[in-house]
Amino acid sequence: MTILKNGIDPLRNPNDPLLRQGAADKDLFQKLSPLCSGYPAEAVIGAAFNLLTNGLRQTNPKREDALKRYDEWTQRFRTMLAEHYHNAGNRKNIFPHEQVLIPPFHNDSDAWKKVR
Repeated sequence: MTILKNGIDPLRNPNDPLLRQGAADKDLFQKLSPLCSGYPAEAVIGAAFNLLTNGLRQTNPKREDALKRYDEWTQRFRTMLAEHYHNAGNRKNIFPHEQVLIPPFHNDSDAWKKVR
């Protein structure tokens, strides 16, 4: 079990779809989660896509095969993501938002002066 910087296990929710994945997927997620903690969501998503692209490129010598595998992974991602939303389209609040991503801190000492 990996504990994030905030002292919370990223896989503590028994309804998390990641728990249905293979042992290697879960292990790697728990190792990567603390490394992603504190980075903006866009940076984590970008890094994940870079890992996906590199993994597909290394394991598929032909573009056609790589694109086919990409489509398969995209469908898998869409299915997993859809599990996080109600049929009406609203996000389910069963997954804590502190799992991995923390928005960047914006410090603008003149912000109040600009509002006036």
